[in-house]
Amino acid sequence: MNFKQYLTEANRNLHIEHLEDLIILHGMEGFELVKTLLGNAIKFIDGEPSDVVVSAKTDGSPSLIHGTNPSNGQFFVSTKSLFNKKQKKINYQPGDIHANHQGKPGLERKLMYALKFLPELGFKGVVQSDILFTDDSVTQQNINGETYYMFKANTVTYGIKASSELGKKLVTAKIGICPHTSYIGDSIETMQAVYRPTFKFNQTPRVLVISPYNVHSIKLDPATKKKMEELGTFKVDPHILDIVKEKSISTMFLKFVNMLVREGKIDSIDYKAMASALIQFFETNGSHVLSRSPQGVEQLCDAFLRVALIKKLIVLHLLDGNDMKPFIQSGGSLVPSHGEGFVIVYHNIPYKLVLRNEFSKANFNLPKDWDNEKNT
Repeated sequence: MNFKQYLTEANRNLHIEHLEDLIILHGMEGFELVKTLLGNAIKFIDGEPSDVVVSAKTDGSPSLIHGTNPSNGQFFVSTKSLFNKKQKKINYQPGDIHANHQGKPGLERKLMYALKFLPELGFKGVVQSDILFTDDSVTQQNINGETYYMFKANTVTYGIKASSELGKKLVTAKIGICPHTSYIGDSIETMQAVYRPTFKFNQTPRVLVISPYNVHSIKLDPATKKKMEELGTFKVDPHILDIVKEKSISTMFLKFVNMLVREGKIDSIDYKAMASALIQFFETNGSHVLSRSPQGVEQLCDAFLRVALIKKLIVLHLLDGNDMKPFIQSGGSLVPSHGEGFVIVYHNIPYKLVLRNEFSKANFNLPKDWDNEKNT
């Protein structure tokens, strides 16, 4: 996917890249963009004027598009399949859901809830939300002497203290959603995404709406800020960037990165070891293109890991202001986590800040509780 294609998909919220992957996928354009995004994210944390909008990346499923079809004025619900090039799966009534998503009972059930209860919000536009829970998926659990309502839509399990204001609202809710994107346009085919939108929903006890834009930050202490600035002083030979951004090369590079994530090594490997293992990975898969530029590969791996570390420091200084505590399954128990992470939006294009060693690793390795459906 070239840079222009990526921007097109991002304008429909179909695909969001990890920040550090931009260097691999988009060459010098990606390299310059990463530096701009990191600089603006640091300004946001420090309370300075910034060109980015930051939101919490809530781990709901499925990703739901709902609202009023601008072409016919009818309320609908859909998955990202709404943007299919061939067959758009749009649901106006229960029979549509059964016909479009037959064989995926978990997905059907959630879409049925959405179709029944979301019209109560009275929103006339088109919204993209993540479904957090339906009332039949919420359980109670005692954590340190406090009762929590627990639900798990995808990889992260969330807990809401029963005695909190949010917990009191959850009791009456049939469905919980996190709306993050609106769409504008005269038809579904021409709609474009708008991030940090202003939603005007009716208040209804049967739908719990949780905003992802309630994000706060812990101001950087001088030592951490200096560390970030030092990490940000990296350079990469433009020649290696041109080589790696070629589709087959970048695909294999990110396959290698995902292997490190699955094995839990992405946070512990140093750039020289990563470069050596990467070159060996390419050669094992029949490609010698990287072995011709070992110094360039080391530079590239150094930059990749530096960006990932700066990103980690940023995530650790951001706080989701909602009263939802995230947990991830580890062995036979739930352990506190940092959730899915955050999204930064720059010029109306989103990029994700996710701790790969925590969330991405769990996302790769844990079975999902619902029936997935990709847009095709």
